[in-house]
Amino acid sequence: MLIQNTTLYIEESILMDCMHKLKTDYLPDLQSNDHFENIVFTEVLSNNEPNMRTYSIQVFCSGLPEMKLWKDDFQPRLESISGSFAGKVLFFHSKMRVID
Repeated sequence: MLIQNTTLYIEESILMDCMHKLKTDYLPDLQSNDHFENIVFTEVLSNNEPNMRTYSIQVFCSGLPEMKLWKDDFQPRLESISGSFAGKVLFFHSKMRVID
């Protein structure tokens, strides 16, 4: 099992608007996609940055083709959301493998 993790840093000044976009557009599209095993959206509690909130979106994939699908279809959507907030949403991606 592979996991495509995206960590997002969101300024509190735009948090409500950004969360609305994530919860009404991006996450429902991910969850309705039959190619992904599971989607987990969490708040990272160890954030020490003032006026910032940190979140993680984990997309569980059965293999590399599903990870490519995420990169081709869903990564650009996150870039669009980030771009719409003029640098107040930053993110990075990590590819991970579940170890049994």
